[in-house]
Amino acid sequence: MTKESHLIFDPATLPASLEIDDSEILQEFYAEFLSQLEELKRALARSASAAANRSELSGTAHKLKSSSQAIGAWQLSNYLKMLEQAAINNTPEFQAIFSTTQLLIEPTRMAIRGEITRLSKGVR
Repeated sequence: MTKESHLIFDPATLPASLEIDDSEILQEFYAEFLSQLEELKRALARSASAAANRSELSGTAHKLKSSSQAIGAWQLSNYLKMLEQAAINNTPEFQAIFSTTQLLIEPTRMAIRGEITRLSKGVR
């Protein structure tokens, strides 16, 4: 694990990977990610009530883990990777990973909202 893997959100990740410093473009990427995060919340809610939704959950986790990593939401990305595998393999750790993933959504969302606000104000 890298040192980044312990961060909720690293705002330097996306600008570095895109090699841009355009705040409007960055805000668009972050806003799209927040939409994907809402999709994850809905998938988690459906999966909590029905084991049959684990294939949907693994698909959503798979999709969002790469996006999370690309924008610097390192902890969420790591847990989504574990959640995807736990859902596919129906492992005993599924519930603990599921719960931790749910707990990571709000602090991740808040950190990204904060970055969008910072960018919109032109703060460097």
